[in-house]
Amino acid sequence: MPKARVENRVTIIKDYHNSCGFHFTSDHIIEWVNQFEKKDREFILQEFLYLLNKGTYYSEAKARELLIKRIDQLATAYRFVDTRKFLINTEFLHLQPKDKSQDVLLKLLDEELHKKYGMALAQSGAASKKYALYLDDILATGGTVFNDCLKWLQNKNDDGETNLERIVK
Repeated sequence: MPKARVENRVTIIKDYHNSCGFHFTSDHIIEWVNQFEKKDREFILQEFLYLLNKGTYYSEAKARELLIKRIDQLATAYRFVDTRKFLINTEFLHLQPKDKSQDVLLKLLDEELHKKYGMALAQSGAASKKYALYLDDILATGGTVFNDCLKWLQNKNDDGETNLERIVK
């Protein structure tokens, strides 16, 4: 497959994992699409471009902006005058393995919290764990979020109480 055939896709997602030292190229897309049967490759590339043009990919800068915006919206929705107060009453669930999308999103959020509020994500939930927040990119079947949350609900705290029992109170 000629590199020129996939360049428009690379242009859209060129910053994918750049912060980890990865540099996305046409060769990556060609290698990815070559795993499929030859007769399906053109269709897959067309659909991939269609989805990208529909806004399914966010640049890192846009993801950072949306994360902080959503945190501020949640703080307002839960009637906190100060987003910092919302954050110290919120537990951010970190249930996926290192370097999966949730881990990456939480690292981005941590950096943005430092910039905007001068606080670290590690300080969240310091006052209470009244709220539990699960972040992920949810471009899947939903199985990951379901399984992660089920496991978290079954986890016990230091008092031997499950997270589910704590929520139901």
